[in-house]
Amino acid sequence: MVELDPKLAGDIEQQHRLRNVIRSNQGDDPKYARVPVIAVIGANQQRQFVRLGAQFRVKDPEAAVNALVKANFQAKATPLMDSHL
Repeated sequence: MVELDPKLAGDIEQQHRLRNVIRSNQGDDPKYARVPVIAVIGANQQRQFVRLGAQFRVKDPEAAVNALVKANFQAKATPLMDSHL
């Protein structure tokens, strides 16, 4: 998951920067990148969750989070489902 301020989400330069970081974490062959990236846009009660397209999936979520954080994005790896159910 990558958290984006609405102004940041609407900035084309930031969108390109985000795309480049994600694509650099798809591995050697993007067809093996199977972990979806979710953008959380907004804050507090005004948040929207947007699953980015299949072309923005990553292979290693921890490496992708590290790369996003290094690029000054707020990101974390979070399971979408509770495995204790």
